[in-house]
This record gives sequence, C-alpha cells and structure tokens, in this order.
Amino acid sequence: MKSINKHLNEINKKGPKELWRKIYTFLFYGGFHLLQKFFFIIFLAYNYSKTKNKTDIGKNNKKILIGTIVWGNLYNDYLINFLIPSLFSKNNIIRLILDDFDVEYIFVLEKNENLKLQITNIILLKLKKFNIDLSKIKLSFEEKSVMNKNKMSQYLLNIFKKSYKEKSILFYTNADHIFSDGTLYNFTNMIDTNNCVIATATFGVNKQKFIDHYKNNSFSNNNKELIKITRKYFHQSIIKSFKDHPVNMSWGSGVVIEKLFDNNLLITFSLPSPFMFRVTKSDIDFFNKYDFNVFDHSWPSKLMMQQRLRVVPSSEVAFVVEIRDDEKDTPTDTPLELSNTFIPLRHITRRRLHTVLLSSFTYFLKIN
Repeated sequence: MKSINKHLNEINKKGPKELWRKIYTFLFYGGFHLLQKFFFIIFLAYNYSKTKNKTDIGKNNKKILIGTIVWGNLYNDYLINFLIPSLFSKNNIIRLILDDFDVEYIFVLEKNENLKLQITNIILLKLKKFNIDLSKIKLSFEEKSVMNKNKMSQYLLNIFKKSYKEKSILFYTNADHIFSDGTLYNFTNMIDTNNCVIATATFGVNKQKFIDHYKNNSFSNNNKELIKITRKYFHQSIIKSFKDHPVNMSWGSGVVIEKLFDNNLLITFSLPSPFMFRVTKSDIDFFNKYDFNVFDHSWPSKLMMQQRLRVVPSSEVAFVVEIRDDEKDTPTDTPLELSNTFIPLRHITRRRLHTVLLSSFTYFLKIN
C-alpha cells in the first residue's frame, strides 16, 4: 500500500488527470469490495436462517463407524505403533464396546496381507487385555492395488457414504494422529444433534524425536503423560507459535500460544480439525466437488455456517497429537506488516470467501 505522500507526489508530477484516475480507482474498487462484503453477509445470513439443527439423533445413536485411510511404510508404522494403541485404550474404543456401542473399524489400504494380520493381531491383543472377544467389533478392509493422493477424496467418500447409509456416527482419523485416553469417548458425548461435527486443536510433534523417544520407552496415551511428551517434542510450527518466540510464525501456523501464570497454555487457533460427526448429504456433495485437503480448511468454514461445528475447549476433554515431518511442515514467515500482531490466519487458507473460518477459537492446554 502506497503512503499518502507518494500519492501526492504522483499527482504533482502528472497533474489533474492522475487525481481523477485515483479517485475513479478508489470509488470503483472500493465500492466493489464493499458490495462483495455486503452480499457475502447476506449469503451468511441466508445460510444461517435456513439451516436447522435437528436434536433427534435417531435410533442408531449407538452405532459408530471408525475409518482410517493409510498406505506407505511410514504411515503403516504410525498406524501399528501409535494410532491403534491409542484408540484401543481403556476409555476410547474399549469403553464404547463396554457401553454397548455397535463398533466397526474400516481400513482403506493397499493390498498387504501382512499389514492386515498385524492390525488384527494388535487389536485382538488390546481386546484380550480387557476380556473382550474380537466378535464385539467388526473389522473391515477396503483394499486397493495401488493408492495415491489424487484419489483421497474418493476413498473418503466411500467411508462417508457407508456411514450415511447406516446412519451411524463417523469417527475419521489419519494414521499420523494419536488420541489421549478418553478423547474418543468424550467426543461421542458431545454429539447432540443428528448432523453435528466435533472438532479440536491438534498438536504437532517432531517426527524423529518423538519416534526415537519410544524406541526406549513404552507408549502410553494417558492424558498427562501424552501431554508431557508432546510438550517436550513440539514441532517447530508449534514452538514458533508461542507469542514470546523471537521468530513468531503464528500467521503461517494458524496458532497463537500464550503461557499462563501457572505454566498452563492458552491456545488460540483458526482452523479446528473435524474428527467425529454425522454425515449429511451436504458433506457428500461437498467432497464430490473438492479435494481431500480441504478437510480441515474450508470444510470447517462451511460447517460453521451450517451451525454444525462443536469445538473442544480443553485438553481435559480431548487431546490430539499429529506426527509431523520437521523439514517439510514449516509455516510461512509472517509478512512484515503483520509482525507482532499475532493473528492466526494460516497462509494456505487466507480469509477469502469459503476458505477459512470467520472466527478463532481458544483451547486450554493443561500442563500441570
């Protein structure tokens, strides 16, 4: 943006025509943006008025479908060593089974008999620990000869359609996520309508340091223990999101972290990640049009406008870890004009129509 002095200098050099050109440009483009904002507000009001949340959660409120899409040796390892052990802990899937939920876990993966056997065996081992028979959960495998990122939306849609047809609760997670004990159970208790979506903040950890730690230590998803280890191995995108960091990158990460007086942390973030929901026809139509990568970007914006989004406020309710590559997942530097403003915008989804939430959310991370 030019300073007023530069505009005045240009007018002095070029004369009255330059003045009239600037006035025309200001009125035309300024008026256009005002009209754009006006009609967008009307659009939001229309969507808000026509959307009705139904409180009747239906007869199948005890049916839950869990889905994971996975391929590649690295993500297969994440699945076996971290995701499945965290989901099959005492107060996650185990508690749902004991509370008479009808649970099915569907895996979308490349043809790999060894991986299928590993998945089945580790789940069997976790169930036996609580004297639960394997017949209490249905395991399904959707196998592909070759998988690639371009077909992620189609893989996801297959899971969506299955859940929609069965009118079940859907819990979807990638293989690089880890859930603290109790998170999954608490998510189900937050389902209060037949179309709501439960979302939360996720905390990235440095892949190599996190994995190396568990080479010499047994894995546990106990809430306090998982938070302690995550805090120790925060990914650089999280470390540089602390408000007092000398090279703050909140604009790029979409997160602002502030230390409270008791060493607990207050997180402000713009893009919550959806995990548990009831699929609607609108969701299926949305992912028929858009790429899988909008799952935690523009899709939450749409959910918010539909009054369907429920965002977890505290690690006491849910805590989710994401294993991230320390070299690739680096947030964009904050532009000079936004430095020291600590606005979590997220560079890949700037505030354009239908791209990012028109709000931000707070999350209390209990360290002590």
